[in-house]
Amino acid sequence: MPDELIATDLLRIARDPSTGRLVRRNTLAVGLRAALFAELALAGQIVDNAGAPHAISAAPNTHRFLDQIRDAVAARPEVSWPRWFRHVHGDRIALVDELINDELWTPVGRHRYTDVDAASMLDRARRVTAVGALRTPPADSPDAVLGMLLVICGATAVPETIGRPPARPSPRPKAMRKELRPLLDAIGPGDDPVRIAVQCAVGAGATVVRKVRRGRMVA
Repeated sequence: MPDELIATDLLRIARDPSTGRLVRRNTLAVGLRAALFAELALAGQIVDNAGAPHAISAAPNTHRFLDQIRDAVAARPEVSWPRWFRHVHGDRIALVDELINDELWTPVGRHRYTDVDAASMLDRARRVTAVGALRTPPADSPDAVLGMLLVICGATAVPETIGRPPARPSPRPKAMRKELRPLLDAIGPGDDPVRIAVQCAVGAGATVVRKVRRGRMVA
């Protein structure tokens, strides 16, 4: 599996280094779906079209998950962004299986894993957590997306944050553009189609996360 997948990074960052368990698994699953959509937006393969993702390219991606989602979007062009965030746990399960198959993770119990590069992933988690808190500028657009997703789903396993409420609660979708504007600005100007598509993907994820946390929706 290519390490550069945003969803892969998010999943590995969400592994508690002391227990091997994934933190905030329900909202993490939503974040993973948003990461896959954002990846397609950054690759110029989907754009926003009247509140729905629209596929504009059929070029092969670096990972089959991206191809599957893009092809599904192409087949259902009028499905709104939030509706793509139903039944998302399959993404988490499939990505975990890929990490195991690629020998990056080893299962050590029910929903518990060791990471072949745990030390560097913890360093990565600390840095991206700082990006999400706007203490450190993102290195690039994927870094900015990952920082936003950590804020939204709260799935960072930095030891000093585990078991505590998110330092910055998931923003309301309407407020997201203001609260996370520095990270959105790192992707492109306000009228940039890539930025708009990423914003829609992350914003839809934020909407679903808030509903999941309030018990109004099962992701």
